[in-house]
Amino acid sequence: MNEGMLKPKNIKPNERLSLYRTLFCLGMTIFIPSLGMSIVHVVLPTLVSKFDTTLSNANWVVISYLLSITSLVLVGGVLGDRFGRKRLILMGLGVFIFASVFAALSLNIWTLIGARMVQGIGAAFLLSQSFALAGTALPKNKTGEAMGLLGTMAATGTALGPLIGGLIVEWLNWPFIFWAMLPLSVVSYYFCNVFLPEDSEDKVDSKRLDLISMALLCTSLLCFTLFISSSASLSSQTNTGLLGVFALSLSLFINSQKDNEHAFIRLKLFRNTYRNTLLTESFLVDATAMATLVVGPFYLTYVTNLSPANVGLVMAIGPFVGALSGYPAGRIVDYYGSGKALIFGLCQIGLGVLCYAYFPLFFGVYGYIVALFIMTPGRQLFLAANSTYVINSVTNSEKGQASGLLNLSRNLGLMTGASVGGASFTLFLGTDVVSSATLEQLNTAYSMTFLIMFFLLMLSILGIIYTKIRERKYI
Repeated sequence: MNEGMLKPKNIKPNERLSLYRTLFCLGMTIFIPSLGMSIVHVVLPTLVSKFDTTLSNANWVVISYLLSITSLVLVGGVLGDRFGRKRLILMGLGVFIFASVFAALSLNIWTLIGARMVQGIGAAFLLSQSFALAGTALPKNKTGEAMGLLGTMAATGTALGPLIGGLIVEWLNWPFIFWAMLPLSVVSYYFCNVFLPEDSEDKVDSKRLDLISMALLCTSLLCFTLFISSSASLSSQTNTGLLGVFALSLSLFINSQKDNEHAFIRLKLFRNTYRNTLLTESFLVDATAMATLVVGPFYLTYVTNLSPANVGLVMAIGPFVGALSGYPAGRIVDYYGSGKALIFGLCQIGLGVLCYAYFPLFFGVYGYIVALFIMTPGRQLFLAANSTYVINSVTNSEKGQASGLLNLSRNLGLMTGASVGGASFTLFLGTDVVSSATLEQLNTAYSMTFLIMFFLLMLSILGIIYTKIRERKYI
């Protein structure tokens, strides 16, 4: 049988029921953080009015959540490896529940921002364990299926968030956005506590925590995330300071891990060049996906002349297609193997990006939708294959760290794509005032932004093939 052609084995009814329960619990661990991210976007204008604050301050309701996730998701993975992944999931849900109550009762914007930061801590613990448990609690020939389901649940949470949030704001009041997440979180806590399997004994030898190393890692990630997400609104001196602290903290962290018996993260984890290449590729793919979300609305508004409601409808197609294609993508990975699925998924993403660059110029909004239908399933196939390889390429005692690295690369990619995509579009546009740009300027800026993305994706595919051949790895 060819590599990767792992046909599902016969599973007894009770084992199948246990499998579905585990998959359901894992799905909820990624659905809740995704919903928590997307549900608040529609409430920002209401918060500006309710708390008599600025839009810049209100945006921190979103940014603070992302900061916590990005800064702590790798730490959460390490803690899961050492103290138990199920325990970290239950702890994450507990923190998320507490923070949701805190957010709903907030009396000013800064209290709400603090609550969202705490909520992000809970989300980081959940996300850091999802891929790790998929690699340890399920049969190896079901890993792709689990990764595909996680992709589907993430896309579903992202798609439902604005819809649910909009209905709540229209019919009730903004605190009910957070009250509505309570029953979902409580039910998830119950099911995870009852149905998730207990952790195996394959944890790291040492449970001792190097708190200084952990603080250095969190500081470096926090500074880099702040730089990426807020560089446009901060002074050049502040940005330089953030980059300086990031570089210093990261350097000190790496040095502290060398020849350290109680290393927070063992540096040997990064000796696999092929895995490092895939993590970098994950960063680039998600940066590309976020760029479509940032640049797309400007193009649809000023070139195709769609109303805001219709722009939102078109933008919702991506998460909807992602939700439908995630699970089948995982089944494809299990059947054909992660190696073939990786390359095919990347090629499909590249084709989709190329379609983004040109189809809307000739076919308008219909060309944009066609590009969405090409790129989104390709992204889901790549993510499922990438996650499957990364998780299966490490030992059980390292799966939490691998899960943390996967989520970290994706979060950094999303945040970088939002920043760089918008900056690239503005650069080629030649003006900061989009409404004053000519149709030719808009078309040029739009196409050039995605052509650059296409070029980078093609280079990365060649890099993956080269690395695979050089290391003679046949996945």
